[in-house]
Amino acid sequence: MGATSGAGITGSALEGKTFDEAGLRQAFSPLTGLKAGDTVTLPAIQLYRSGYVFKGWHPSSDTEGNIYQPESSFTMPEGNVAFGAVMLKEGGAADPSEFASLSFYDWDETLLGTAVFAKEASPSEVQDVLDTFLKTKYSSYGAIDLDSRADTWVDNEAHPLTYKKGYNFKGWVQVDGGEGTESLADAFTAYETAADFAADRWDYSAAPAKGWGNIVLKAGYVESELLAETGTAAYYTITNYEGNVYGNSLNANTGNISVTLTVKRENNEFGVKRLKNPALRGIYTIQGAQVYMQSNLKNTDIAQAEFVIPKAASNVVFAAVELDGSDIFTAGDATNPKPFNDNVPSAGGTVENSYVVLGALGSVSKRAAEQNERIKTDKTSTEWTVGIANYVINTELGLPWGSTAAADRNKILLAVYGMKEGTVLSQLQLREVLDWHFVNADVPTANPTAANGGFVKMQALYLKLDQAMAANGGPFDSVAAVKSALET
Repeated sequence: MGATSGAGITGSALEGKTFDEAGLRQAFSPLTGLKAGDTVTLPAIQLYRSGYVFKGWHPSSDTEGNIYQPESSFTMPEGNVAFGAVMLKEGGAADPSEFASLSFYDWDETLLGTAVFAKEASPSEVQDVLDTFLKTKYSSYGAIDLDSRADTWVDNEAHPLTYKKGYNFKGWVQVDGGEGTESLADAFTAYETAADFAADRWDYSAAPAKGWGNIVLKAGYVESELLAETGTAAYYTITNYEGNVYGNSLNANTGNISVTLTVKRENNEFGVKRLKNPALRGIYTIQGAQVYMQSNLKNTDIAQAEFVIPKAASNVVFAAVELDGSDIFTAGDATNPKPFNDNVPSAGGTVENSYVVLGALGSVSKRAAEQNERIKTDKTSTEWTVGIANYVINTELGLPWGSTAAADRNKILLAVYGMKEGTVLSQLQLREVLDWHFVNADVPTANPTAANGGFVKMQALYLKLDQAMAANGGPFDSVAAVKSALET
């Protein structure tokens, strides 16, 4: 994270310059290794070009057309920033109306940055703006071949801007909804052939009679030859399954299971193909009939979806699908399908293959976090005292109580309290917690209430953990560390 070295300030902006390019690099070199929120002073550099006046610096992260003067302060946003020199023809007023902006978006509507240029810029000057934008975006990554004619690519995870593995970046498509253009959200800029892209490519060969206006551009890509040769396998993978339970799980039929899935567009050896209308499909069987579930996905590299499944269901299968030209029933899989069963551990169910185990595991930690907040204000709920009981712990997770249900639930509350927010304890961690035995910590053995003094005791233990976490520099990484803090 940091500012670029200034290497992207090239071309016409440097004609008649007072600093050579090496000098620019040296002047900007202190603005590296920065993090979001850092405030820096821009170098006292004035650029000169015959017939033009230097007006200041425009950061690529800015979307408002702001221009910063040398020696002015700038606060770093998230991510790298490139500063482009803003030049205006001599005689032109220092008026924002003299400038136009280009807003650059990737194919998934992610804003890549902006550039400011004179409304009366020539086509060659517009080309300089485009070239500078691409090069400065990559200055911190080292040299990258920007020849869009080459059938090469850079991995999207390492270089996320304007490159997609399996596709070649070819240029920009105007998507501001102006005459003859689609809107940003509607424009689909992943093309099968270069000829398809050429028909949509932004034409800046001649400036409009009234000068350039503010223009929105979207990155255009064409499938690489390699992708065409090897096929379109594995567009997405499904990872990070998270479970929960709606309602109290008291037997094999009560309570609905929630499964949240993370879907990731992958770059593998076959390339990645953007789907026009991606969705996540879930199918389960109940009472002999198949039920289809659908969740439309945001067309980004990573998206999430949640499905709620009746506990009486079986044979659950998830897959990402392409709905463009199809429907949820007939669409082909765009991932390797992920099946789940409804088995409990005694029947071979695990967190990897059973949505029942997955749901129970997530429910324990999430309900524990909610119960901790209640106890802090002298409240309790049957969602914890009844919802996390014998059936969930003993049957759905296959774990024996270490002592009594009430005492062990309090141990779970403390373990979750001492871990990072959002942590879901594994079955192995839960087994360790249920086996805790304390010597120096007065942990209640009954469900905490005001009458039995349990609220006061738990609040004292929360305070003890708060102090221990402050000394630790944050939450603990293991349940063993939480226990040690309670015993200290």
